Amino acid sequence: MFASGSSSCCDAKPPRTSRYQPEGADDITAAAEKPESGGRLSLLPVNFCDLADQVWRITFDANGAVLDLNNRVDGIAEMAKLDPRFFALVYPAAVREILTQILLIEGYETTDDPTEWWSLWLRWAADLTGAAAPDDEDERQAWIDDVVNAFCAKHQAIRRLASQAETA
Repeated sequence: MFASGSSSCCDAKPPRTSRYQPEGADDITAAAEKPESGGRLSLLPVNFCDLADQVWRITFDANGAVLDLNNRVDGIAEMAKLDPRFFALVYPAAVREILTQILLIEGYETTDDPTEWWSLWLRWAADLTGAAAPDDEDERQAWIDDVVNAFCAKHQAIRRLASQAETA
């Protein structure tokens, strides 16, 4: 799952600061102690590359999670930015996958180091839900579900998806 260990065409990525941040997920940002851009930084930068028959995937590099989008899909940038269906189906799954990697696979437990990518994600998720990640491993999956639900509620994913279906 980690891009650095794979031979994917997406391994050679541009610097994180040049990556696209979709409007639909513009709250997936965090304040950093010393952000390079002077404000907030994207927790989920986007990289466009050839993914064969996959539309999207999450990869991880030394700087954190990256949303890879298949550049062979016409209009993928606009879909990621504006399409409520894309938002409702991709971003919650991406948030779930990233938090699962952080808490259940890597086993990170703290947000003490504000410079680590996983710490920024845990702080963002805690801000979203009003509760920090639990120490008890058995409660972490439920907390991840709560984060994803809070993310969907904040962005009215069901309402936006239903509105899109009514106009189609």
